[in-house]
Amino acid sequence: MKVRLLTSFGNTQQIWNRGDDYECGADEAQRLVDAGIAEFVRTATLEKAIAKPKTEKAAK
Repeated sequence: MKVRLLTSFGNTQQIWNRGDDYECGADEAQRLVDAGIAEFVRTATLEKAIAKPKTEKAAK
């Protein structure tokens, strides 16, 4: 499960900064969210409808 960190934290092997995505188990993720250290990351991406720009043709 992915969480986005709201504060920096680390261990002897790695340091994570504020805003980093951190991959962990569901129970650890819930503990981090409950402690206010992280927030859940939405995994589904939203698609945006973007109109294709019309190409202009040269006048004859």
